[in-house]
Amino acid sequence: MITTWLNYNGFSTINSLCKICSYLNVLTLVLTRHFICLISIDRWLITSTNIYLRNKSSLKNIRWIIFSSFSFWIIFSIHTTIGYSSQTIGCSPSSNSDYAIFSAIYNIITSSTPFFIAIIFSILTMINIRKSTQRINQIRPIPLTRHPVISMRLKKI
Repeated sequence: MITTWLNYNGFSTINSLCKICSYLNVLTLVLTRHFICLISIDRWLITSTNIYLRNKSSLKNIRWIIFSSFSFWIIFSIHTTIGYSSQTIGCSPSSNSDYAIFSAIYNIITSSTPFFIAIIFSILTMINIRKSTQRINQIRPIPLTRHPVISMRLKKI
């Protein structure tokens, strides 16, 4: 909004602002996608019938995974501060460099992989939920008159 009002974009002309903006942009996109994957994996773990898998979804494990994921992506996204610079068209990687190819491949992988992971674990979660509802529906209560101990007590009354 400020850039339209002033008709000046500091992020595309000042190199250090361009690098900071591109780093934060890439970092927030990757973290958002990564945490959506972690959420879908957590839902699958919680709905599992296997006690070992359900125990993996503990608060202690989640804190460790969030911290390590956050640290990994902070370090791994540093490449944007090296590859991006202010150009005449704006803040972007230079079009005739190898980094532009790396950036394109990186964007495709970091966009498509979380999408497929979220779909796979959502389907697995649905399967777990259906199995649990089928297991609940299979449990039939025994009528009181057919239970041996209760029927004997009812006859005494």
